[in-house]
Order: sequence, then structure tokens, then C-alpha cells
Amino acid sequence: MPFWDDLYLDVIVFPNGNLYIKDEDELEEALNSNDIELEDYNLAKSNMKDLIKEIESMENKIIKNGLEHFKFILEASQGRH
Repeated sequence: MPFWDDLYLDVIVFPNGNLYIKDEDELEEALNSNDIELEDYNLAKSNMKDLIKEIESMENKIIKNGLEHFKFILEASQGRH
């Protein structure tokens, strides 16, 4: 059964390619209030850094697939498919 662990941080990618990291304060708060352990905090930060590298190098599968679908829709709307 699929599941998703919320690591508190959200990486938002804007159409112009700019990135925004959301909820870093919630991650800090969770660590300081002992809702998470240092290991979980470090995991969240490490995953965020890895995800940013994937996005910037265009190797993130979700972003890559989204762009391919967008190109297909754009070309189809112009009668090229």
C-alpha cells in the first residue's frame, strides 16, 4: 500500500524556475518541541537538498514529465499532433 511521509518541508517551483522552500519554521519547531528527532530533521534537510539538485539539473521525474506533457498539449493545441 503506497504511503507518503511528510517531512515538513515543501519545495515549490514557480513557472519561471525560481524555488521557494516553505515550512522551514515548522521543521525547526518540530525539532525544538521534540516532535521529531535530530535524525528526522537531518533527513528532511538532506531530502530537500537532493530534491533541489534534481530540479535544478532537470532530472526530477515529476518536473520532467510535467514539462513533456505541457509541450505535448501546447503542440496539440497548435495542430502539430
